[in-house]
Amino acid sequence: MAHILVMQGKPDEAISEYREAVRLDPTYAEARVSLGVELAKKGLVQEAKMQYHAVLDINPNDSQALDNLARLESQ
Repeated sequence: MAHILVMQGKPDEAISEYREAVRLDPTYAEARVSLGVELAKKGLVQEAKMQYHAVLDINPNDSQALDNLARLESQ
């Protein structure tokens, strides 16, 4: 559902959906990465980084979280 909201140009609603998914399953890495992407787009860089770090705590080799975090760190 959240992905559809992103595609519809409703990032705030998507963020709410991603947050709920993460609340229900804190180990849901895909939702955390997507949440991080949307937070970063809104300029909420620290919150986005926290999501990526949480993913890396679950899976230190998650390439998407590593790449996204590296991009934010280089800004």
